[in-house]
Amino acid sequence: MKLVKWILTAALFYLVLSCTTEKIVTVEVEVEKENSWKEVTRFTREDKIIINTSRDENGIYFQQPGYMTAYRLKNGKIELNQYIKSLLTYDIYNKLPLNSNYMPIPYRDSLISLTIKDDFVSSDYSSTLFLKRIDTSFHKIAYPWMREEIMVINNNGVLLIHYYDKNGAKSNYKFFLIGVGINKSKYPFIYTTFTKIVEIEKSVKGLVGHQLIYFASIDDYFIIDLGDDGVYKMYQDGNFKKVIDGYSGFNFVYKYNNVLYAAVEPQDLYKSFDNGDSWTKYSTNSWILGRGKHNLISDSLVGFYQDNIFTQVWNGDDYTLRFLKNDGLEYKKITGIEFLGDTVYVGTLSGLFVKPLSNFFESKE
Repeated sequence: MKLVKWILTAALFYLVLSCTTEKIVTVEVEVEKENSWKEVTRFTREDKIIINTSRDENGIYFQQPGYMTAYRLKNGKIELNQYIKSLLTYDIYNKLPLNSNYMPIPYRDSLISLTIKDDFVSSDYSSTLFLKRIDTSFHKIAYPWMREEIMVINNNGVLLIHYYDKNGAKSNYKFFLIGVGINKSKYPFIYTTFTKIVEIEKSVKGLVGHQLIYFASIDDYFIIDLGDDGVYKMYQDGNFKKVIDGYSGFNFVYKYNNVLYAAVEPQDLYKSFDNGDSWTKYSTNSWILGRGKHNLISDSLVGFYQDNIFTQVWNGDDYTLRFLKNDGLEYKKITGIEFLGDTVYVGTLSGLFVKPLSNFFESKE
């Protein structure tokens, strides 16, 4: 009898033990990949839209709809200032020239507000240009077809503006050249050093193709692409000359190691070795070189187009391209790349992104 009880007790113990045995189940959980480009989360809503960027010895600057943001390096630390300016455009295609310390802001058709980029928040330096006082036939500013900077200013503070008179596109090409300076006395103000109207003959008036395609300031002169009427070099005193006959279609002009490069879609480049006095056309066999824009990052030539970033090394007429990691930037339109201290900043139409300079030049897999 005792044996039977022992057997029943042992069987019951085994049954309970078998029912309570812990089973280990392995579940694979996918961990979200961490991108190398991090978004600056302090910007929200329209602040995330970076229209244009620039860099100078004092810091880096971002144009946003109705805002201007400056990052400055002081005592080893980055200081951020964001300025609200009611006159700033909300149109993402109206890029303001940020390469100079003078900030021209168009408003009310014929008026341009001039302020100082380094002291953007102060109204002490603000001044107003009345364009109809320079040319009474002035009608409106004529923006370039490429929709890059809507006006350009060179390193001597000379502003170039393309405009229509009352006859619109039926007139010749008309430009304002306006020199600006600053008086830093007890009561500081911006003033004009000279104004000049420059007129370039238009071969066929009123037709598409005979219009301003693109213009850029290089050092103390300007490169102007007038579509079917050719490319011109204009000096800051108003003298000009044609340097390319016929249509070229410049997308972007930059200077690197004393050579001028002009990107032309779909895959061509123009090069000038004499400051834009003459140009030679090259076929690059690269879909991105005719479309990309370029900037210097830590003395390296870096290009960007849409969401792509690449380095470009020139060796005479030969070149080497290397695409860089863009994880976190996919499907975003890059509008500018700048660096400050040990950080690289990428502006897009959907946010500002950062990455350590030490990792910036990693190749895309």
